[in-house]
Amino acid sequence: MCKPARSAALLLLLAAGAASPAFAKVSLWAVLKQTSGKLEWYSGLGMGVIETPDGEFVFKPGVSWGLLDYRQRIRTGAITRSPRGDLVFSSAAARAIETALTRPLRSSRLSSRATIAAIVIDPGHGGKDPGTSDDPFNRDPNHPPLLEKNIVLAIGLNVYHQLKAHYPHKIVVITRDRDVYVSLERRTKIANAIKLAPNQEKIFVSIHANASFYRGARGFEVWYLPPDYQRRVIRDKGLGSDASAIYPILNNLREQEYERDSIRLGDSILQGLHETVGRYEPDRGLKAQDWFVVRNSRMPAVLIEVGFVSNPEEATLLAKPSYLAKLADGITLGIERFVDSFDGTNETESR
Repeated sequence: MCKPARSAALLLLLAAGAASPAFAKVSLWAVLKQTSGKLEWYSGLGMGVIETPDGEFVFKPGVSWGLLDYRQRIRTGAITRSPRGDLVFSSAAARAIETALTRPLRSSRLSSRATIAAIVIDPGHGGKDPGTSDDPFNRDPNHPPLLEKNIVLAIGLNVYHQLKAHYPHKIVVITRDRDVYVSLERRTKIANAIKLAPNQEKIFVSIHANASFYRGARGFEVWYLPPDYQRRVIRDKGLGSDASAIYPILNNLREQEYERDSIRLGDSILQGLHETVGRYEPDRGLKAQDWFVVRNSRMPAVLIEVGFVSNPEEATLLAKPSYLAKLADGITLGIERFVDSFDGTNETESR
């Protein structure tokens, strides 16, 4: 639609959405029609998100500004609720939201849809921190100890190289590529420091091996952050003097997105592992725990436990390079399916 036609359509929609004497008031339907958007309403938070092919606009009735793509503050003017509970936008607010979501600057980006631009692979432990090891009291003295740090490094490097080959245009990072110690704080700093363009996202995958006092415990599992743990996943810088009132709500919205994506990523990895090693070891499922590297990564994040070195039969498998390769294939398969689905879903929605 050319610009004159868009302007004429806006005037018609404003007229259709307004009722005398409130000529300057615009209905939600008119705003969604003009932006080609859809509304995601969070009743418990009293906030809405207008989602369009070009971005997202977060607003709250009674607050005279909104947030574009969770980053840029845009002054809107009045957005209120009618006595019946309907959302009502002032003409100034309707114009501000339309401009923010459809301005030429947005369409000139290389990509207007949300995509996974960076993947961080984190092999746990390393160097002076060996992680867990097979039972020293029952170990064959003729073979070296089976250390977690070596198991996960072999798997992590394999996953890293597969992803680098599969996604030559994405950022793929590994937190350690040899037997060195990397602190937990450093691992999350590496992930959080990756700079992204608007509409780009990143994910964090930490790889570990398990142990238990119960020697019969075996199998693989994936952990994500519990829903009741709240991270600071967006910055309040630039939100203005009234940021303290709206920041917790905006942060909560973003955290809910990360939680959903973490669950999707975890499920996808579990399915990949089930396909490659499921006939050898049981799938222990998706679980929630506030592991340090997961709770301090400002992005969708999961932690994988590939198996129990404390289980004699599973330790035998974890000592075999061929089995570690199968684990790496399963993790890679799960990550690629998640990334391709995320990129493809957003691409489909942008058409």
